[in-house]
Parts: sequence; structure tokens; C-alpha cells
Amino acid sequence: DGGEADYKVLALSVSDPLADRINDLESLEEYRPNTVSLMREWFRNYKVCTGAEPNEFALEERCMDANYARQVIDLTHNQWQALVADGTTTA
Repeated sequence: DGGEADYKVLALSVSDPLADRINDLESLEEYRPNTVSLMREWFRNYKVCTGAEPNEFALEERCMDANYARQVIDLTHNQWQALVADGTTTA
């Protein structure tokens, strides 16, 4: 959004019937083929109907693994905590 990074995290409910089998991107593709591709295309185009241009993706359009997602979550959470501590935003 606005040319800034806008991370998306894929998650699976523990109550999903395949939760015990889907543990990473490879098993997601095995049990739900094309899910990542379909989601990518949805995120690319979901604002087009409002007159916006299609979204672009960083990282060569790759979907990153859980370790990468955890690092992004930690980083952005720490940034949020710093903003709250400065009093420049509220929780």
C-alpha cells in the first residue's frame, strides 16, 4: 500500500481437518494445490475494482517460510512497541 511493504501471513486453523498434515508451504501445496498462487493473484488484484493499479510484490513474488514470517512479525512488533513507548501512537 502506497509503495510500502505490506506483509501477509498465511495461517491455518488448528481445527482445520488438514491441520495435522499441513505444516509448511510444501505440504500446503501438496494438500491444497495452487492455494498460494490463488491467494497471490487475489492480493494482486483485489483493489483493481476501485480503480487502483494491481499490487506489486517484493521478494521475486516468492512466498517465504515460517521462519521468515516469524522474523517479520518480531521486527514489526518491536517497531510497534517503540511507537507506543514514544507516545506517538496508542495501542
